[in-house]
Amino acid sequence: MVSFKSQAYAGQASNTYITNHCGILERLEPGDVVLVDEGFPQIDTSNTNGAFMVIPPSFKSGRSAKEEVDTTEEIASLRIHVERAIGRVRTFRVLNITPRCLDTT
Repeated sequence: MVSFKSQAYAGQASNTYITNHCGILERLEPGDVVLVDEGFPQIDTSNTNGAFMVIPPSFKSGRSAKEEVDTTEEIASLRIHVERAIGRVRTFRVLNITPRCLDTT
């Protein structure tokens, strides 16, 4: 289910910038769980209203504890549902997205 659609941003906008400025963080409710990719290191979590941000552990050292591996596998098993939803939006063009510069109305 898609529950939020922000305005369009230029290609130069980073995922972190968009997340911090699009308004999604202010709409979170206590108890919400947000799966966040490791590519979002600077998300402003002060506006999460009691929601949890779940970021997979980093494996920079090349070694990881079994607990970290288990956590990563659990997150990955949930992320597949997100990827499927994104695929459906793209394939079936669920959202009518027209860049403002091309909008003739």
